[in-house]
Amino acid sequence: MPKLIDIPNRPRWLKRLERKDSRGQVISRFVVHEQNKLFEITGKKRRYQELPDWVNSINKAVIEGERIRKEWMSPPSQGTRPRSLISFKDTAVKFLEARRAKWRDSTHADAKWWLDTHIIPYFETNYPLLNSLSTESVWAYLTFIKDSAPGQKRFNHRKWVLAVANYAFDEGLIPKKLKVPAKGLDPNDEAGRCITARESARLEAISRRNPALHVQFLLGRYCGMRKNEILKLPRKAFDGRTITLVSDAVKTGRGRVIPVPSRVLGPFKKFLSSHDSPWVFPGLDNPKVPVTSNKSAWEKLKIDAKVKCRFHDLRVTSITTMLNAGIDSLIVSKIHGVSPDIIVKHYLKAKPEELLASMERALSRGKNMGNEK
Repeated sequence: MPKLIDIPNRPRWLKRLERKDSRGQVISRFVVHEQNKLFEITGKKRRYQELPDWVNSINKAVIEGERIRKEWMSPPSQGTRPRSLISFKDTAVKFLEARRAKWRDSTHADAKWWLDTHIIPYFETNYPLLNSLSTESVWAYLTFIKDSAPGQKRFNHRKWVLAVANYAFDEGLIPKKLKVPAKGLDPNDEAGRCITARESARLEAISRRNPALHVQFLLGRYCGMRKNEILKLPRKAFDGRTITLVSDAVKTGRGRVIPVPSRVLGPFKKFLSSHDSPWVFPGLDNPKVPVTSNKSAWEKLKIDAKVKCRFHDLRVTSITTMLNAGIDSLIVSKIHGVSPDIIVKHYLKAKPEELLASMERALSRGKNMGNEK
């Protein structure tokens, strides 16, 4: 049996070339043996069958492979796109190029960082070809991240792998869309929930020790603002009663006006009067720029209050509380800047007893209206 060797300056994808039938089953693989000839492995018995003369030379095979690869990297009108030679890395690069005009610079930079730092290196080593991209390979990647960093959340890892996969599906490069559920990607089982009234009271009481963190907690809990919206909030966005977020400051790109309830208004105005920075929460070293993070203060607050939650859970709690109070979902969506169906699907964390209480209130209200003359 031929002995497999590596060739200097060999394209990394050459050793993994695969030929598939119409059903997507691998029927052969190209390998290199000690006489520097390409062979095709076919069948379960791994029989070695020499290929035609035109690919017997390593140089010819590399040149032909590079030619086909360049054809795929060019516009579709200039050449075909053989799926067996498309690499995951090339697809990710084209995905970033295609999204550059649609995304904000920060989103594009974020996607590029995740792909270049984590995703592309793993897939280039383990699943370099696009036809090996599947639900199993994505789960293998997520498991690898879990083993290498046990305490790390894997939402962004999943998000950007699926973004590349969806782009490949839209371009007709893979036969079906990948579906990888997000359940179990957070090591903190209590995350993504609605905090209880007792937990909220403890967090609010202890946060008073830090005026800035106290106002940040109130804006997240009672106004439903995202952490990034709070930390980068300009002073001019507050007009005395409402907060106006422009589209550039919002994750979804849709600006909104947030009414500030009286419970938040007093501490908010008091904190604003304590400094003259153009930002509500100025940086510690330079007050002319906003603060970049509140992680250390938030983690200390959770430890002191003995509460296990994320800062984003304050937004979840705000939405759930409003819906359970009977406020129309259209109003809730207007305040929080998301569509009503997304609010119900992703944010509503109502317990059965809370749903029952809401139903009883609605029935009681309907009965009283029926008694009116």
